[in-house]
Amino acid sequence: MSEISNIRPGLPLVVERIRTTGDSAALLARLRPGQQVQAQVLEARLGQVLLRIGGTTLTAQSSTPLASGMRLRLRVEQGLPTPVLRILPEAPQHAAAPITLLRHALARQLPATEVHQQLARLALDEAEAPTLARTTAATLKTGVSTDQLNAATVRHQFERSGLFLEARLAAGTPPPADDRKLMLLRLRQQLLPEGRIASAVERSADDIRHPRTDQLLNRLLTLVEGELGRIQQHQARALPGDDPNRQVWQFELPLRQGTQHQEVTIHIEKDRKTPTEDRPSINWRVDIHFDFGELGKVSARVSLCDGQVRCAFHSQRPATARRFEQALSRLGSRLKDAGLEVAALSSLEGMPSHSGTAPPAGLLDEQA
Repeated sequence: MSEISNIRPGLPLVVERIRTTGDSAALLARLRPGQQVQAQVLEARLGQVLLRIGGTTLTAQSSTPLASGMRLRLRVEQGLPTPVLRILPEAPQHAAAPITLLRHALARQLPATEVHQQLARLALDEAEAPTLARTTAATLKTGVSTDQLNAATVRHQFERSGLFLEARLAAGTPPPADDRKLMLLRLRQQLLPEGRIASAVERSADDIRHPRTDQLLNRLLTLVEGELGRIQQHQARALPGDDPNRQVWQFELPLRQGTQHQEVTIHIEKDRKTPTEDRPSINWRVDIHFDFGELGKVSARVSLCDGQVRCAFHSQRPATARRFEQALSRLGSRLKDAGLEVAALSSLEGMPSHSGTAPPAGLLDEQA
């Protein structure tokens, strides 16, 4: 039996598979938990319903009245041998906005490594470089030294990552002057051709006489647009989704280790579970990804579930995995000193299959 329970109260729906063809059996075998599919009611009478999912029809029986032509949006909760699906509420009129925003951001964004490589090739530290170019480069190179890294610094960078700029403005709260998106938007305004003309009176004679000023500023404008695209991509991921109990944030923490610069991706999930007791249950999960030259690729996952914390480190290089292994006991002591109950700590060689940064549903159109 395939159970489809509407998440809206008072509208239960149970579908019992009474006949399947070879095509429908293959369809059910392909369903994976978390996958979303579109279904259309082709015919409904006498408690029976004929559904079309993708190019496959499925005869079913339902105790809930359905009408021909109805379109259903389903999420797979469980695959074979007993497929369980859940009807999702109809998408509101503005539901396509996050996907449109994300697609637009993806088209503009540049990887952080590419931005820093292009900055290095521009040699903007030279004395003859225009003042605006040097200011832009300094903003793009902003980062936190690994020697200064602590919880307060991460929180500070998160709050000023640009994720909350529009929310603060909508609430009438002045954003911090060092909000990263705000700073980049102001630079973008100055780098646009009309911005250059408006500020020409403030530019020095050396800036104006520089033979490649406009070409240089055009290249810097592309880099600023690329940075803004990445921030917008993270903002799109943080918009509310189908599950009101789940909230996601993702941002990049700019770090400096010696002469190396690395944008560390931090993915945060908050999941409010249905309480089984009088108090609500909120679980947290944080995925961190970075790739410093001497350490190689590292992926860490920290989860807090029912008051217990778990940490797992995955390292591309064996030597790095051993370094984390040697530090686990010290990490466990510090977590206990902070009042946390440690459930598990591990350091493994090899990268995990999960990334914690899967694209939102709807970004890529799939046919079941």
